[in-house]
Formats: sequence, structure tokens, C-alpha cells
Amino acid sequence: MLEKKLNESFNTCSKAVRDHCRRTGDLVRELLAVLEWQEFEEIWRWRGKLPFYYHDIGKAMCSDKNIKEHPEKGGTFFSELYRQAREDERDEQSIVFFSIASDACLYHHEWLNGFGYPAGRKSQEIVLVGRLCAVADTWDNLTHETPGCPALTEAAAKEIMEGKRNIQFDDYLVKALFQINGFMTEKEEEDIIVSPITRKRHFWSLK
Repeated sequence: MLEKKLNESFNTCSKAVRDHCRRTGDLVRELLAVLEWQEFEEIWRWRGKLPFYYHDIGKAMCSDKNIKEHPEKGGTFFSELYRQAREDERDEQSIVFFSIASDACLYHHEWLNGFGYPAGRKSQEIVLVGRLCAVADTWDNLTHETPGCPALTEAAAKEIMEGKRNIQFDDYLVKALFQINGFMTEKEEEDIIVSPITRKRHFWSLK
């Protein structure tokens, strides 16, 4: 029942939103691979699905006029599925999936400096999946045509992402993105080091 609700809601999104979600999800997986954090996929996976592929599902629940409400709409949608999973199915993997999916919706427009939305969270208040989706979502929107905005070249998009390091995005995630796109030298690639404390904090917050 929960899977059917998820599929039906996702399919009400426009083709453009569905395609964006898929590209963003693919990029999040690449970021995890560069960081050698694939274990998060195993923790978050449910019935072959990964929660960050649904980060913009809230757009199906918004009109063009209130589109900025889509993080909260998506978060609420997944919070309800999370509640049902706890009450009805008692399936631990689905409970984790819907919790992380809600976070992906809610936090991918938050900024490290606290000037994002909807909650104005900053720094360590933003959960890992939100940080990952923020980088992947923004890169995809910059490099693909969106309503009213033509696609940028990768070089132009790189310059924008560069300027938002440690302001909107984690520096190590931007470096990982640049490695994926071939923007870094071998020496720079060796410098993508995530503090073991940071890694452990992210990991155990999800156990």
C-alpha cells in the first residue's frame, strides 16, 4: 500500500520534475561513491528504491504560485508515510526510507549559513541527505533548462558552485562534484578528505 502511494504520487509530477529527480538521485549516488560512503545506500534502501530520488515530489502538490512550499509539502507527505509505516507495517527498512525521504525534501534548499528555506537551518542542523541533495539538485538545475532559465555550460555552473562553497554547500561535497565532472587535478582529488568525526557523526545519526 505504501509503495503504491509513493509511486502514484511520484507519477503525478511532471515529466520534467521526474527526470530532474532521477538525474539528481543518480548524482547523489556518484557523490556517495566518490566519498566511499556507499553504506548509506544500504541503510536507506527500501524495495530497491533510494529516498533521494524523490526530493522534489512536493512539486506535485503545489501550484506554480506556491512552488516554494514544495519542501514542506514533500516533507509532510513522507512524514505521513513514515507514520503509517510505524503503525501498520512495522517494517524497519521502510521506516528508515520514509524518514530520510522526508529529510531530503525538507532540507535540500537549506544553506550552511542559515539563509536557505524553509526552516533557515544552518551548519550541523542540516542532515546529510539534505546536504547531498542540495549540491546535486543545484548542479542539475544549473546545467539543464528550467522554466525561464536556459541551461548553463558546465564551466559557468562550476563558477557558481565554486562561489557557494562553505556558504550554501559543504566544501568537501563541492570538491566531490568537481571530481565527478573532471574539473580537478589528481593532487586535488587526493585532498577530498572528510574528517572521520564528520563521517562517524553522519553514520551514527542514521543507525
